Amino acid sequence: MPLTDTAIKALKLKAARYKVFDGGGLYLEVLPTGSKVWRIKYPEEGKDRRHTVGHYPAVSLRDAQLAVLNAKALLESGECLEPEDKALNPTFSATAFEWIECQAPRWSEAHKTTVTTRLQKLAFLPDLEARFQILSNLVRYIVTMMSSLHILLLLWEKAENFKN
Repeated sequence: MPLTDTAIKALKLKAARYKVFDGGGLYLEVLPTGSKVWRIKYPEEGKDRRHTVGHYPAVSLRDAQLAVLNAKALLESGECLEPEDKALNPTFSATAFEWIECQAPRWSEAHKTTVTTRLQKLAFLPDLEARFQILSNLVRYIVTMMSSLHILLLLWEKAENFKN
């Protein structure tokens, strides 16, 4: 059954992402965060692929349906929906290392090593639990420092009041 704008607006959030199909390979993926993303599911070389059209409501139902028609036309003509050259769609790590190389002439070698190491530890960890642990420790450190600063400010005020 095709989707309608009313049906899309009535979709409820769930703990896990779920898909609502419109037909012709078009579906709306509802994320736990509340985002609604239009995607097209299509076969390529014996595998199911998906192509992101855009976020609802920025991309309307009608625009998403037109995107499916355009995608089918491209696929029938033998073209791909996704860029073959990964340089057109760089990963975060590639972009980060490119940024480091651009900044390197202004940095000392020690600073470049520090930034690279921190990026590798925080951003490129494959294990989400380890990443969470590092970020939790960082937050704890910041809260401790803020608490210490607050205590020092209180002591400073008391010392100023005592002088007067």
